[in-house]
Amino acid sequence: GGGGGSGSNSSSIRTLRISPHLRSLVLLLFAAPIRITLLGVLLHGFRSVLMLLLLLVLWIVFMAWFGVLLFDDIGGAGYFGTLPEAMWALFVLSTTANWPDVGVTALNVSRAYILYFVVYVIGSIFILLNMILAVIFESYTTQLSSEREQRRARVRDAMKVAYAYLSRVADRSDGSLDYRTLRTFFRYLRQYTGAPRVADRDAHLFIASLDQDDDGNVNEREFLRLGEVLELTFEQIPPPTPQEVKAVDVERNDFPRRPHRSTNSATTTIFTSATLRKMIHACSVIW
Repeated sequence: GGGGGSGSNSSSIRTLRISPHLRSLVLLLFAAPIRITLLGVLLHGFRSVLMLLLLLVLWIVFMAWFGVLLFDDIGGAGYFGTLPEAMWALFVLSTTANWPDVGVTALNVSRAYILYFVVYVIGSIFILLNMILAVIFESYTTQLSSEREQRRARVRDAMKVAYAYLSRVADRSDGSLDYRTLRTFFRYLRQYTGAPRVADRDAHLFIASLDQDDDGNVNEREFLRLGEVLELTFEQIPPPTPQEVKAVDVERNDFPRRPHRSTNSATTTIFTSATLRKMIHACSVIW
């Protein structure tokens, strides 16, 4: 009975020690995007990381061998009695977890021994480990760029399928889409969860942003910009108050008039629908 209880206690203690390390595995099992990204990073940078890890191991072995010879006169300095012991001490020193304990005995004998630990820390932590992190980060950014391009390709293919269907519904000779068909499209788009909701009062603004050539129709090339256009936001400018209108009239009346008429005396800018569409397109390019 006592033996069984002891085995149960050791098993529970072992479980408590291992369980915190299993949380990351549980996250990978249930988070498919993270798992796919991590596998892509490992596959992309596996060779480079493996070469750097091998170089780090060789650096630890060389410095451990040199430390055993260096600290042999002072009895191994507590951590450098044998090669395996020195390798383990330097491996832990790569995380700075055993500093300054690993060097206290040697530094009590001579302060010059600090050069050995400085050289090792610079070579392992500041050079090799940073190179490993740089390779992993570069693999991660490359994987993200690849996933982004794949997502754009899927969206582009879906847009082409949607345009082909809408062009059959519109039934136009040139295959383009008119404004009425696109308004109906935006109206049906609001029925799907997660899809952008375009109000009827704003539909003409999005359609005008799609129509780059201002011909009143949207072709396939213009329709493929739908994802970019749906990210636009429009702000309604409130009309001027009566006080502001009155102030403008007063300034206009106080302006000195010319004694003779001239066709160039004033310039009036009229914003037509085509001009408005060009302005919206320019804003979409900037955003």
